[in-house]
Amino acid sequence: MIKAEPAKKATENLSKRIVLIDGKQFIALMIQHNVGCIVKDTLHIRKVDEEFFNDTDE
Repeated sequence: MIKAEPAKKATENLSKRIVLIDGKQFIALMIQHNVGCIVKDTLHIRKVDEEFFNDTDE
């Protein structure tokens, strides 16, 4: 396991704000923003279009 303390110390004296994240957060952000990801499976949910069956003569 990598220790976070050296990273935290390195960011303390920087002029810019840096947010440190762990591996799980990194993976979640990658998936959320579709970076380095592929689509593994797709689920299609179908619903009957009732407008298709409406009588247009009325």
